[in-house]
Amino acid sequence: MIKRWNSVVRKTDTVFHIGDFSFYHDFSKVAHVRSRLNGHIILIPGNHDEEERRKYGLKEFETIMEVAPYLITMKHEGSNVIMCHYPLEEWRRAVMLHGHQHGNGLKKHMRLDVGVDCHNMYPIELGKAIKLARDIPPNTNRT
Repeated sequence: MIKRWNSVVRKTDTVFHIGDFSFYHDFSKVAHVRSRLNGHIILIPGNHDEEERRKYGLKEFETIMEVAPYLITMKHEGSNVIMCHYPLEEWRRAVMLHGHQHGNGLKKHMRLDVGVDCHNMYPIELGKAIKLARDIPPNTNRT
């Protein structure tokens, strides 16, 4: 996974990691993996990150990556984007990018699971994720 990450992410890139960065129970291993990854990582915490942060503390995570709020909204190339670890059921006029479901959730127009397990274990570029979410036909509710 590190090799695939670094084949897509440059050292100067900013990465919004939409949660569940690690399942390690040893913070030194988490820090070691992070040290090998390209890019400035902004972590939008997921449920597994919360378990790790309770154990090691937020300050530990902030030494290896930026930790964001649970929900980020932004504009990217004219599109409104919402990023959260958990998929939101209702949102307005924005592309919803999320993780958590590991590709097992419903596909919906303007909503995309961007977890690496849904994309051949590669991070996905923001513009491509937005396009994929927009390309899901309206009234689509299927796995």
